Amino acid sequence: MEGSRNQHHHYNSVHVLCLSWIDDDLDVAPEVGRLGWVFTGLYGFDVHYWRIPSKRANETLDHELESFFETFDQPRSLLIIYYAGHGSLGQHNRRMTWHCNRRAEEPSVLWDGLQWRLENASCDVLLILDCCHCAPTSRRLRAGTKKWLLGACGFSREAAAPGEQSFTRSLTDELEGLVGAPFSTTELHRRVENRLRHGIGLAGSNHREDPQHIPLGEGGREPESIRITSYHSFPINLIA
Repeated sequence: MEGSRNQHHHYNSVHVLCLSWIDDDLDVAPEVGRLGWVFTGLYGFDVHYWRIPSKRANETLDHELESFFETFDQPRSLLIIYYAGHGSLGQHNRRMTWHCNRRAEEPSVLWDGLQWRLENASCDVLLILDCCHCAPTSRRLRAGTKKWLLGACGFSREAAAPGEQSFTRSLTDELEGLVGAPFSTTELHRRVENRLRHGIGLAGSNHREDPQHIPLGEGGREPESIRITSYHSFPINLIA
């Protein structure tokens, strides 16, 4: 029985890094915490939380990513990088930047300059972005690995703020509903997209964002999507 169950596990371990800002003005903490609980409590993933400081934001985030990848980048592992906060796209260079609040002059992180750590990883990586203008740069990746983006919206769109119609809320709801059998990120994206487009469970919803699911590598044949399954071997009772 145990051997049969392990056949469904595509990875030996899954590690999640949830990123947000210390000086966040969107109040993302409740949704980030709930998503983290689902990853830990329902899927058995190893979840880490880190809040980006306003001082030396780019440097300190780079150091945190370096530590995370050095510790957990192993063959047969899956790393999930999740970010909730503000995002923008450079007017001329189309480079994605993360901001701690709505004021453009406030502390920010140039994600394009940090993405190389993800690209060079020896394991598969899923980048989940709940921010406006999800447009990480596509570059050549390490052979034999899968690197995918699951984003709240396209490069020219704005994401919904935390609340009933947010990307993270829908993502978490769908992850709860998918516990029990392996599924692909393609299926997860389809379900989240359907929930957001049709406002499943939302009275009077008119949300029409288009969540993104795209490979981060450029050129060549599109890789298979990432497969996810719970690592719990016992039934879990959800308590309302």
